[in-house]
Amino acid sequence: MKLYYNPNYNTNRINTSKLNDFSQFFRNVNFQVAPYFTTPQMTRADQIFYNNSQLKIVPNPIYASNCIMWGNAFYNCTALEYIRFEGEIIETINFAQSGNLTTDSVLSIVYALKDGLSKSVVFKSVTGIDNILANHVRLNQAGKGLEVCNAGDSGDLGTIPQYVTNKGWTITQV
Repeated sequence: MKLYYNPNYNTNRINTSKLNDFSQFFRNVNFQVAPYFTTPQMTRADQIFYNNSQLKIVPNPIYASNCIMWGNAFYNCTALEYIRFEGEIIETINFAQSGNLTTDSVLSIVYALKDGLSKSVVFKSVTGIDNILANHVRLNQAGKGLEVCNAGDSGDLGTIPQYVTNKGWTITQV
């Protein structure tokens, strides 16, 4: 199932302009979020805009109780994994007002950031995020994600903020 998110369109009889919590409805289901355009009955202009879209977010899956996705921001996510971004990347990924965001979730998020796009990721009011961001990271054995390591270990890519900066992104805590 794919959800093409349009704040002014009802998808499957659900008013997505008022739907704040996707986690219950789309628990462990792949879905695509393409804000501000597209419906199942797309016009030719919609299709052209869709094909040239600068935003495709493909979380696979998002799961957490009360995990809210709105626009390009994820809120209150305590477990956000397997996220990747396709096409031109959004300007900011804002994990605002989050609770206990796990180390694995943060590693999954920052690994998904594409190189050299000079964008930003914002962590706001996240319990324990300072401790998480202080971790040094390296590619895991499979080469398909990050794992925590000690400073100076083989493959050390620096702290999480250093890793994010080296990919052309900025990281901010507010």
